Amino acid sequence: MIKKALIITHHYLNGNGGGVYASRAYINAFSECTENLYLLYPVKGNELCEGINKKITAYPIRYDKNPYDKFIDLCKGRVHRYNDVFSFYMQQIKPDVVIFDKSTCSFRLIDKAHNFGAKVITIHHNYEYEYDKDNNKGILKALQLFWDKRYEKEAVQKSDLNITLTTQDTYKLAQTFNDNDISKFEKLGCFEYTQSNVNIFNHDSTICKHRFVITGNLSAVQTELSLIKWLDVYYPILKDIDTEASLIIAGKSPSTKLKSKCKELGIKIIPSPENMSVILKNSDYYICPTELGGGLKLRIMDGLKYGLPVITHEVSARGYDDFTELGFVIPYHDSLSFRNALIKISSSHIKRAEIVKNYQQLFSYKSGVERLKSILIKRFFY
Repeated sequence: MIKKALIITHHYLNGNGGGVYASRAYINAFSECTENLYLLYPVKGNELCEGINKKITAYPIRYDKNPYDKFIDLCKGRVHRYNDVFSFYMQQIKPDVVIFDKSTCSFRLIDKAHNFGAKVITIHHNYEYEYDKDNNKGILKALQLFWDKRYEKEAVQKSDLNITLTTQDTYKLAQTFNDNDISKFEKLGCFEYTQSNVNIFNHDSTICKHRFVITGNLSAVQTELSLIKWLDVYYPILKDIDTEASLIIAGKSPSTKLKSKCKELGIKIIPSPENMSVILKNSDYYICPTELGGGLKLRIMDGLKYGLPVITHEVSARGYDDFTELGFVIPYHDSLSFRNALIKISSSHIKRAEIVKNYQQLFSYKSGVERLKSILIKRFFY
């Protein structure tokens, strides 16, 4: 077991996005592998650090600068808030291992960590350059992408261990920044941040109904662009294959354009639902139309957690290889393959219980902790 470790995260831990969910999982899992774990995390005000193991010693770090000074920081490559406090906490804690949760917050700190005698692990939530290229917009996009390449390269080359969520991210990062050398990479995947069980009503019955659902952060650029295209190109195919099909779209802050599109097509859209689990329990199939951005799409985990077979664009199938092989996740890439995926999934005899069982084996908190321990033992950290 690691005696003392410091983990630094880039995500606001009181949020609800996929990145926050993943960060909580990694932080809690490392707490199971460390005698004493210390955490530096960002805050905007006095918000609480949610979803984190109580035995972790957590320090909130503020970034109280005006927009102009923040812009100057970005121009200089100060892409995180930890530059001024890192050495202080290293001196106070004296960790054996420093874990950077997202390559962004490792920039220009890895050498400092090594100078203090600590080993460094960087968790790559995705291939950041690809993700930001598809998600960011506005006048700062070019500047952000400029620094993305630099901090990802530094993290890949200087970390003692690079942890990724998907095999695809491993190879993209190694190919781009490390001459295809994957010797310092391990795939951990994602998992729940606490141990839980989902009770699925009618859980042993064969899927044979017509209720489809799409969920996610509907305000995200990659989601909205992909979904508008999906409604134009793929929704008519769904109605052609299954005339009785109904579709619910649920998620955070849909745009006026998206709501108008759904109204035009007679699709039920639920903005920022209070209880997503009720929607998922009352669905039969899950669709993930996102074809932009890298990394692992955690929304697919929600579908599998509730025993729903998934049809997804191949970009969002990354990280779900085991479920693709089992036929629980069916990727598509064009109109013909989407049509074939619908026919295949509607004619299969998949039981919810079977999907839930496999989900728990791969995505439960316990399974994630065991995978992390195996990686740390293999890499002589544990």
